[in-house]
Amino acid sequence: MFENIRSLDPIHRVFIEACIVGLLVMLVGVIGSKIVKPFFGVSLPEICKSWNKKHVMEASLFMTGFLLHIILEITGINRDYAVYRAGF
Repeated sequence: MFENIRSLDPIHRVFIEACIVGLLVMLVGVIGSKIVKPFFGVSLPEICKSWNKKHVMEASLFMTGFLLHIILEITGINRDYAVYRAGF
């Protein structure tokens, strides 16, 4: 599967990577909120229980990961980190 991603042109590769990063950030954020929620028991009005029907938090987390990956690619920070980790 990942061999196919490496063979794509750079624009499509970065887009797919950004989608994957966005999904991972969303997943970690949702799991984190489920873990933390019991420790912060706040009684909210009944109307607040339906606020997330459009999955605002999940969309925000996805866009955070997606845009962060794009920004890191454009600025070269992703490449610099990869070179640093490889020890070159």
